[in-house]
Amino acid sequence: MKIRSRFIERIPIAVKQRLRLGPTAILLLPTTLLINACYTKPMTLSWQDTSENEDGFRIYRIYNNEKVFIAQVGPNITQYTDKAAPPGACYIVTAYNAAGESASTNSACKTP
Repeated sequence: MKIRSRFIERIPIAVKQRLRLGPTAILLLPTTLLINACYTKPMTLSWQDTSENEDGFRIYRIYNNEKVFIAQVGPNITQYTDKAAPPGACYIVTAYNAAGESASTNSACKTP
């Protein structure tokens, strides 16, 4: 038991705060962003939800070197359909809550 408490004492306060789960805890990033039906419109994106405390997810399109917010979905939703997907567009997804936004997923691109 003493070993564990000594270990915990060495963890910086900022890290301890991030590890605490709750509505304002730092989020785990969503993972494994995939694009279904690459050559057609509409295009469906799907990802894995790895957070337990997100308020939802934000979807961004990257096109012509410009990152644009295109949609927001609720918690535990892991798909989004982009009906206006231009050829060559890439996407990323983040989780969000009161503490802010997580890091983004991998990027997934629509093949022209």
